[in-house]
Amino acid sequence: MNLKNSIIATVVWTVVVLAVGVGMIIYIGTHPVPGATVEQRSQMAGSETGFVAALGYAGIWLPFAFKKGQDKRKMRDKVSAVSKKRPGGKAMG
Repeated sequence: MNLKNSIIATVVWTVVVLAVGVGMIIYIGTHPVPGATVEQRSQMAGSETGFVAALGYAGIWLPFAFKKGQDKRKMRDKVSAVSKKRPGGKAMG
C-alpha cells in the first residue's frame, strides 16, 4: 500500500467510523434500556467505537510503515555492501 492509498483509506475509514458513531448516538437516544442510563450506554459505545477505529487505523498504517521500513533497510544494506567493496578497504561515511 502506498501513501496515497493509505491516506484515502484513512479518510474513508474516518467517515465510516463517524457515521457509525452518529448512528449509535441516535440509537442510544431513542431506545431506552431498563437498568442503564443513557450516559452509561453512551460511554460504553464511545469506548468501543474508539477501539474499533484504532484497530482500523492500525490496519491501514502498519503495513505501510512495515513496507517503508523494509525499503529503508534494503537501501541501507545496499549502501553498506557497496561501501565495503570500495578499493582500499575504506568505507564511506
